[in-house]
Amino acid sequence: MAKTSHTTKSTDLPVGSVVKLKRKKNVLSPIVYSVTKPLTQIHYFRNITTRLVVFTTIAATLIIVGVTGLGIYLLGWQNPVSGVVSAVVPFPAGSINGSILSYHQYYKNVKIQNAYNAVLSKNSQQLIPEESINMQSIASLEKNALISKWASQHSISVTEGETETGVKAAFASQGGEKLFLQNLKSQYGMSRRDFAKSTHDTLLQQKVEIAMAADPSNHQLFVKKVNDVLQLAVSGKNFDDLAATYSQHPTRLMTGEEGLVDITALPPKVGKYVSTLKDGDINPQAIETSGSFYIVKRVATDNGSEARIIMLSPKSILQWVSEQSASAKISIWLSQAR
Repeated sequence: MAKTSHTTKSTDLPVGSVVKLKRKKNVLSPIVYSVTKPLTQIHYFRNITTRLVVFTTIAATLIIVGVTGLGIYLLGWQNPVSGVVSAVVPFPAGSINGSILSYHQYYKNVKIQNAYNAVLSKNSQQLIPEESINMQSIASLEKNALISKWASQHSISVTEGETETGVKAAFASQGGEKLFLQNLKSQYGMSRRDFAKSTHDTLLQQKVEIAMAADPSNHQLFVKKVNDVLQLAVSGKNFDDLAATYSQHPTRLMTGEEGLVDITALPPKVGKYVSTLKDGDINPQAIETSGSFYIVKRVATDNGSEARIIMLSPKSILQWVSEQSASAKISIWLSQAR
């Protein structure tokens, strides 16, 4: 039988051997590359542009913030620029007992007072001095900061619902929301949000005052103070001097007959008690009525018997704020408000 010859071709692979195949050149590669290269370049260009935009934005923001800060603290800015920027950047106006006072709220307080001054000017009325506006604006921030801190320490707060109820009640009592906001804007330059903030602060102050009055320790201190003043009075200390120092009655700084009150003009419970005293006598016990205590000296005059009064009432929230401010650690960083 004749032998059959076999020629091995490149496609015939021996078993167990490893052969590297040479990839044929793709005729489409130049075309694909010509299309993808510009796209790659565009993508890279976009990255650079984004970085430049971000860098420019950050740089511009820092410049605006820096310039505004210099304007606020060195030049005493109280203008729309500082108002807009401070709505985003929390520039501090100062601090009280560690609580930061907001420059933006200070700016709003000043703006409201200036708007009211404009109304006074139109009506040819005396304007509020600029210095007073600045000081009052800071004092308002200090008061709210002290009240807020005390409220936080005693878990007292005002909800959004309570604030909104207070806002709507004000609208209802003043002819409706539209008219009320128009008057608010024209007289004080205040928005609905500004009024809501003011309402929130007022409600919180009311809650804190009620809580302070209900605090047994505060009541005990108040009663002790009443008894101390009473002992000074019955021991012979000058009654006019005691009234000037301790009394909260309108006659506190009056002397002589001007400081006397007709017995019939006293609260009924007090007047009835004083009518049992002899001229020159001081009631041996303080008379309590409507939460206040009266220490009274009966005085004989040409018009009959009258009374000299020392009236003591529980400490109001404003008195508390005044005492706290007097002993507080305060730092004000605005030159115009120092």
